[in-house]
Amino acid sequence: MKKIKFPDFYITGTVKGGTTSLYNYLYEHPDIYMCPVKEPHFFSTDINPSTFREQYRKMVNVDIDEYIRNGIDSRLVSSAFIRDEKTYHQLFSNATPEQILGESSTSYLISKVAATNIYNANPDAKIIIMLRDPVKRAYSHYLMNYRSGSVKDAFKMELEKDMHAEPKGWGRTRLYAEHGFYYEQVKRYLDIFGADKVRIILNEDLSSNTSSVVQDTYSFLDVNADFHGEFHERHNAATIPVSSFARFLLGQANLIRMASRIIPKPIRNSIYRNMLVTNNVPQLDDESKQLLINIYKVDTQKLQDLIGRDLSHWLK
Repeated sequence: MKKIKFPDFYITGTVKGGTTSLYNYLYEHPDIYMCPVKEPHFFSTDINPSTFREQYRKMVNVDIDEYIRNGIDSRLVSSAFIRDEKTYHQLFSNATPEQILGESSTSYLISKVAATNIYNANPDAKIIIMLRDPVKRAYSHYLMNYRSGSVKDAFKMELEKDMHAEPKGWGRTRLYAEHGFYYEQVKRYLDIFGADKVRIILNEDLSSNTSSVVQDTYSFLDVNADFHGEFHERHNAATIPVSSFARFLLGQANLIRMASRIIPKPIRNSIYRNMLVTNNVPQLDDESKQLLINIYKVDTQKLQDLIGRDLSHWLK
């Protein structure tokens, strides 16, 4: 097999920050080849899958060798933890010589070693960092876990349990609060790659002015900025299961993986949409909101000085 270079750019997170939407918008561009495993987590070598809680381990326990044998682009894989370099390169083997290569893993932002690992693999790589109001991010993260059935209590209780859980770690605890301490996470990439190689995108900007933000990202990546994709489609919108039975089914990782192999994608998507509702999504309570605002106040003030962007509305 011919040697394949490491990706030209990386979307590094944050969790529930809009990375899925951006991944899909870039996936549509003919000049870009996005890794078909949306989150291979290859460079987060400080994350140990053997420590993951059982449900999360089942979700990411994908037979990548079988996936490659069956045809890489036959179906997208959401997340896996790939440690073999040859396997990682194989994921990009269907790219044409004219395409640039892209990869997206939300663990790369909170990982303490991913930035250095990426730089060592490709010091010319470009970095895209998606950030979101850390209070809204934490609650959206909770709603995702509630939807999957992996948590059952109200947000405040789950937040406090997670904040006091030990030992902490990706896939072991939820890290609801920790993901939102952006200052050190962003500074790490700016220090290693330099500001000219790092593009920071706020989720609120992507949501309110999608076309402009995506086309600006195309320009940053030096691909045709005049390409217009399906920018109106929302990805990973806040939803809750329509019933307790739907919630149970959504938490069955092995069943979902089996369905992805035998049920065509349009039918799967229709079934999935019918199992979820966007109305009646519980709102963040005021006490939890104020708790998180107090937690993030200092870090957010440091971040806004670092990136030169007024973020005071995050603290209101």
